Amino acid sequence: ALGKYAILKEIEYARDTLKLPYYYLGYYIESCQKMRYKAEYKPSQLLCPKYFQWVNVSEAVPKLQQSPCHVCPLVDVEEGTRKQGESGDRDNTTNSSYATVLHQLQMDIGAGINVTIDMLQPNGIEVVKPILEEFIAAAGPELSLRCILKLA
Repeated sequence: ALGKYAILKEIEYARDTLKLPYYYLGYYIESCQKMRYKAEYKPSQLLCPKYFQWVNVSEAVPKLQQSPCHVCPLVDVEEGTRKQGESGDRDNTTNSSYATVLHQLQMDIGAGINVTIDMLQPNGIEVVKPILEEFIAAAGPELSLRCILKLA
């Protein structure tokens, strides 16, 4: 097909002319059938959204397919934390990181300004806290701080 030929020519150009060690095909969304062709090119890797480590497509895609929302860490927890330089005491590091992020995470609740959990009333905290904790657990502390969670 013309599309595949064009990609192969772009890869050739990136490798031979630009001397790049890789070629980026753009976002990969497992739940979008029109994007799945990207996994057919080998070797191919996806970036773990939680630990920011590259994972071979052959390992990543099955994890994405098993996740109900097709977004999940692609690196096993122990492997991801080890590669980030954390010690073996993951629970203490995780709990302190999550607690810090929980209080720094910006939310758009439709008030016209972004707020943090500390700015909410007790009943608001009760509603929002489980949502924030789930988000931080899925995205990881570092990525969570780069996000503004829209809850409006």
